[in-house]
This record gives sequence, C-alpha cells and structure tokens, in this order.
Amino acid sequence: MIDLLNSPDVKWLRACRLLVGKNGNGDVSAQTGLLLEGLRIQFDITKTIYRTPNVGTIKIYNLTGTTEGRILKEFNDVILQGGYVGGGQKMLDIFRGNIVFGSAYREKETRICEVNAKDGDKDFHNAWVNFTRAAGHTDADVIQEVVKTFTATTVGHIHGKNLFKKHARARTYATTARNVLDQIARDNHAEWSIQNGKLYLVPVDSTLPMPAFEVSPETGLLGAPEANDKGIGMKVLFDPRYLPGCKVWLKSNEIKTKRLKSSMEGQKRKLKGPNVPARLDPDGIYKVYAVHAVGDTRGDAAEQSWFAELKCVALDAPIPSTKGMPQGTTPDGDIL
Repeated sequence: MIDLLNSPDVKWLRACRLLVGKNGNGDVSAQTGLLLEGLRIQFDITKTIYRTPNVGTIKIYNLTGTTEGRILKEFNDVILQGGYVGGGQKMLDIFRGNIVFGSAYREKETRICEVNAKDGDKDFHNAWVNFTRAAGHTDADVIQEVVKTFTATTVGHIHGKNLFKKHARARTYATTARNVLDQIARDNHAEWSIQNGKLYLVPVDSTLPMPAFEVSPETGLLGAPEANDKGIGMKVLFDPRYLPGCKVWLKSNEIKTKRLKSSMEGQKRKLKGPNVPARLDPDGIYKVYAVHAVGDTRGDAAEQSWFAELKCVALDAPIPSTKGMPQGTTPDGDIL
C-alpha cells in the first residue's frame, strides 16, 4: 500500500518551476538568475540513451515584458524542475540545458515566451582535449581529463567492463571530447550520454544502479503497453525519476503487439525489418532507452497534459538504432 503522506509514488498535485541563469556553466539558482513559478509552464522533453544531446522546448505564459526580455537576451542556462507535491515530495530536475534559441509571440490574448534548449549541447560540440597519458593509464583516468574540459557537465554514473584496464602504451589525446568518449564507449561496450547536466556511461547489458520503478494502472500506467520491433512502448503519468538507462517493472498482462507493415517494391512484397515484435521479458523487467515527457501546469486531464512515453527493451536485448549502426558510433542527430 502506498504511503499517501510520504511516498514518492504519490502522483497528486502536479508542480513545476523554471530556473534561468546567465553564467553558461550550468550553475543556476534563484540567487544568480531568475526563478519562475506559479505561472503556466508547458514543456516537451525528449531524452535518450544515445550520445546526442537531449532536447527540450519550454513555454512560459504571460511574463512581464522585462522578464521576457531578460530571458531572451541575457540568459544561457535553464533548469526545469517538477513532479508532485501532494505527498510532500520535493521537486526534482526534469531537464537541464543550454539555451539554443528563444522567441516570444502572441496567441490570441496570450503572450508566450518559448525557450529551446539542449542538455550538454555546448560541451558536446565545443569541448576539446589535448593531453598525454603514460603507459598504464586507464579509461577512468581519461574520463577524468575529459570532464575537466566541460563547462556545464559533471560526472554522473560511470561504469564499464574495461574501465580500469591498464593500457600498455602511452597515448596522446588531441580531438573533441565526444570522440574520446565514443572510443571509450566502444571499448567498454557501453552507451554514453549527458542526462540533466551529468555524464553517464552505462554498459549495453546493464542499467543505472537504482531499483526498478513499478509500472501498473495503480502507479500511473495509461492504456495498454505496445510491443513492436523496437521494443516495448508505454504511456505513464509523468515522473521526473524516469531516466534513460533506468529499469521499469511492468505489472500488466495486457500488451498490444504491432507488426511492421509490408511495402510494395515492384511486384514483390518485401518486409522492412523483422516481422515480429520485440521479445517480452518473462519477469516484466525492462530497460528504458528513451523518455518523451510532456507537461502543462494548467492542462486538463493528465493523460493529455502530464505524461511520459517510455521506450524500453528487455534487459538482455540490444538497444535499437534509428540509423542501423552500433550505438557507440551513432552519428550526430541520431535521436528518436
């Protein structure tokens, strides 16, 4: 039974606030920037386990002209926090990122300030390394050097099968930070990504070190999960704790299956990809590889304005690539 007073699983009284900062280093607070809460805020966030930066679109309604101008002209970073306060929970980070561009416009009688941001975008594109390590160094040593070149990204969960294996020869690293991380991910059969301003390295056959989140109609499952060739998709009430790489425990026997449609090529009928959906896990435990979160603090029903769509695979199943390439080498822009 859920503790209605203290449990983080209580999904009651949605809440959201936005912190905006100008330092460009991810250090954002109400003292150094702007704290926006109590307003109508909409967000649309996509997070994946892939290397490319997560993306977020945030809309704030009916700001004063002064505040709107400062956001569009002065500030560089955003931290979106939210969740539920009905059970006494604290709001958690939903998204951290660098502002890529912003705009302001009017829809009928409503003024909207829209911010588009990417998580770790500046570090992903601008960080370069130039150092030499002696024989006997490890990938863990290299990651420490790489993180020193970041301006807004810190170390999160780092794990790899060969992370502490010593290299027999000295090496010089003079390239982009992302190229170095690509190689480390390949050598460790892992995925690297930036999630909420933190660097993650998670082996393909592993997950983040946290308990599986129970997913059922009682905990916020909306509709029936659907299995296709890319795994299991499910729609749930929004929860900021869902991250790419986490585990979910699906407690539902109602799973729809969807076969790929065939296409005509000349006079022959050819199937694009496998003709059966992904394998289901007998214990219902799945690894999340993508999260699409949608929220509106003044929206109507939660299933339309406060939800997340999770894409998952069985724990021992490969993570699908939209480009058909090994995930450690997916090109820029490879997101779902």
